[in-house]
Amino acid sequence: LLKQENALVAISNAHVVAPFWKGAQLNDRILQPGPYDGGTDADSIGILSLWVPIFFDGTANKIDAALLRPTRGSVLCHIEAVPSAYEKFVTFEPGDKVTKSGRTSGRTEGVVVAVGAPVNVSYGEGRLALFTDQMEIRRADPGAFSVGGDSGSLVLSQDGKGIGGLLFAGG
Repeated sequence: LLKQENALVAISNAHVVAPFWKGAQLNDRILQPGPYDGGTDADSIGILSLWVPIFFDGTANKIDAALLRPTRGSVLCHIEAVPSAYEKFVTFEPGDKVTKSGRTSGRTEGVVVAVGAPVNVSYGEGRLALFTDQMEIRRADPGAFSVGGDSGSLVLSQDGKGIGGLLFAGG
């Protein structure tokens, strides 16, 4: 949860909570679990309040993110044992050790191997988006740092210094 103009907001990915190319609109209900996982209107946790548009025309994107206003705050506060240090934002550099807790792969640890990287991300149905200034993270042990369904996970420093990213594409 973050503060925006003295109100709590939650952050996730635009492609998760605000896929505008599928008709998402401001004030839409956000469900947890999401519709893909069987969520219904009874699972509403928030209202879509803002998103950063994603361009599919070759224009460089910087972030896949959206904000929602919580309607049930307690549901949004689950990150495994988050110390208060994670209320800070940090900039990661190559070699920094990071962790995330994803919906599909659970908690994984990794190392930042690159920053400032360009990445092409497929959003299906012929939609390809170019993102610039992205981090590349490799898992510390064998396997992937993230898999499908982990989008929206915060990327945290392992040393407790803070939040340094919002996961949106892996592989």
